Amino acid sequence: MDAAPDDEQIEESHPANHAQLICNDVGEDKSHPEEEKPECLAAEDDAPEAQSDGISLWLHVYDLNETTGYLNNYGLKNASLGLFHAGVEVWGQEYFFGWGETEFSGIRCNRPRHHSIHSYRESIFMGKCPLDERGIDDALDEVFQNWPESSYHPIHNNCTTFAEEFLHQLKAPEPFPEWVHGAAAVGRSEYLRPVVDWSWEWAKWFCRDEAAPAPRF
Repeated sequence: MDAAPDDEQIEESHPANHAQLICNDVGEDKSHPEEEKPECLAAEDDAPEAQSDGISLWLHVYDLNETTGYLNNYGLKNASLGLFHAGVEVWGQEYFFGWGETEFSGIRCNRPRHHSIHSYRESIFMGKCPLDERGIDDALDEVFQNWPESSYHPIHNNCTTFAEEFLHQLKAPEPFPEWVHGAAAVGRSEYLRPVVDWSWEWAKWFCRDEAAPAPRF
């Protein structure tokens, strides 16, 4: 098994699409992003050429925070009720799926094993990707187009379902570990679906309300 990869100097950002994906500081001024090659994609030019046996694929798993990490360790994981975030690393970039209210792509990237919110837990080697550079780029294009941020759902269309699908697109040899889906898989029950859907709509409403500017009197 390969050793865990070294860190890449890449920060998280909110991309509009594959062509405009930028993985440096969110606050950095990019007045003409279309005229510059995004850093996290430009890194692909400097990446080592595909080895005869393929490029290493990693699934990075996070606890949602320190508290859920404690709960995951002391019961939730073993009961298939864990609360996890996941991202997929290929060519030194870690890609994940996040929520938003636009039709822009929900695919973001960050430094491998360094999500800005969630607490890193472990990395799982998923084998060597048999695709060449063009094949990997095509797989990225497909997920960027097919995973708009507005389609996010905490049970049916989340970061772990994205990770599983992306690894499938990359033809990862190793099977996706089902425990990573955790409580989300249990929530797919037809009996729980109405409760989950109502809770998710309430959560989105709450986020909108929090983001709205205070009324002026």
